Amino acid sequence: MCKVPTPSFLLPDGSLVGSKFSGTKWLVRNNVSTNNFTAGYLVIDGANNNLLENNDAGNNGTYDFEIVGDSERFGFLTPFAFNNTLHAKPGQTVKNCGVNSIITGGILVNTTLDPCN
Repeated sequence: MCKVPTPSFLLPDGSLVGSKFSGTKWLVRNNVSTNNFTAGYLVIDGANNNLLENNDAGNNGTYDFEIVGDSERFGFLTPFAFNNTLHAKPGQTVKNCGVNSIITGGILVNTTLDPCN
């Protein structure tokens, strides 16, 4: 749920596209994200006012869901995600470093032991 410059995504017709804006007011529901190298669902880069619910996730390398604060993990600043709501299922891992996030369910990562970056 971030913005990425063109040409970042290859469509089936061969077009290369990107996005100018971060995910805003998205409803992310009934998806499956498993066996990823890092996070299953990454809420980053100013994503805001989104609702994530009834999503399957598991066996992901870091967390099933990560709501990110200010970060330079991709080599440039991505601003904090804010005002997002996540309804995680039992057993799903959630790292919350965003601002004003509402999290229900899941297993919250202790950000004192695993700091935000």
